[in-house]
Amino acid sequence: MLPLGYSSNLHAAETVAEIIERVVPFASAVRERLGWSRMGVDLRLGMAALDGTGLTDLRRALDRGGLSAHTLNGFPLRPFQQPRVKEQAYLPDWTDPERETATMALLDAALALSDEPEVTISTVPGSYRPFGAARNDARAIAAALGRWAAAAATVHRDRGRTAILCLEPEPWCLLETSWDVAAFWTGPLAEHGVAAATAALGSERDGRAAIARHLGVCFDTCHISLAFEDQRAAADRMAASGARIAKCQLSAAPEVRLPHRDAQGLSQL
Repeated sequence: MLPLGYSSNLHAAETVAEIIERVVPFASAVRERLGWSRMGVDLRLGMAALDGTGLTDLRRALDRGGLSAHTLNGFPLRPFQQPRVKEQAYLPDWTDPERETATMALLDAALALSDEPEVTISTVPGSYRPFGAARNDARAIAAALGRWAAAAATVHRDRGRTAILCLEPEPWCLLETSWDVAAFWTGPLAEHGVAAATAALGSERDGRAAIARHLGVCFDTCHISLAFEDQRAAADRMAASGARIAKCQLSAAPEVRLPHRDAQGLSQL
């Protein structure tokens, strides 16, 4: 079981230097306040931190702070702390080769920043539905994910370490509900994802094993609640389809109970 991790999403830190300056000291202070000798951190890495430089310095800073980046947030690749981020958070999506390339780099980063035998990376759940049908092509998305799983399988074979890419269901996305996850896992991923992994690895058995071992779900409690799903039933539905819940985000959302009677609360929301 991987340790609990402090999420770095709140911090405006895009480059490695900014992460070292703005995230590491704060997370280390949280660890000290808890009285722990070591604490996990869910480290958000976007494109600005994936230029191939600085990861050694970041690893040293994490080690000095008693922190382990055993899980990465690779969902928003573009600047996240901006006045408006909604659509940008999904770009590039999984129909764009840039997303696949960046997530391959995240695989390398995850292995470099932690010594855990199993590491996880959360990612956009395919695409954002308002982008249109072409950008939500489940077949193309499944194939791209299959290629990533094949790369992770090669790492597992050669280095004995396991990396799991976790699709994070979110409102208005290709994968929004547990039903969407189940349909994707038993449909496009089982066909086009396995086919892509098989082509990369040379055998269908290896392709299926790669999908099963290296692709999973990031279960965000807030996102599931926004879909008005029962948390346990949603988790059971995903698991029954073969979708492994490899990462959980214990998050919360503001609530206005009677918006038609609470104009001030609705305005603040």
